[in-house]
Amino acid sequence: MAKHDSGWDIALGMDVVDPAGEKIGEVKHVERHHVVVEKGWLFHTDYEVPLAKVTSVDERVHLSVSKYDLEHEGWNEGPSEARTDKGFTNSDPLDSLGLPE
Repeated sequence: MAKHDSGWDIALGMDVVDPAGEKIGEVKHVERHHVVVEKGWLFHTDYEVPLAKVTSVDERVHLSVSKYDLEHEGWNEGPSEARTDKGFTNSDPLDSLGLPE
């Protein structure tokens, strides 16, 4: 596991769950301001979830947003200025490249 700026110890492949404990997917990678959650076995969908939406980390990553919200409210589109109300506050396009700081 690697500790990130958020203070969470999040490892690749960890299960990610919503507040009800329903599995959303697995951690694909973690960037400075968000975690990329991969959902699906055959048809993959990546969700870029702000680290601010992580409520706890144990053997799983727990989010404050529901699986329904991730699937139906554009979370798979990545950060954008139009979605800052969902927790994205960074408009730096280089952040999503995963380059070292």
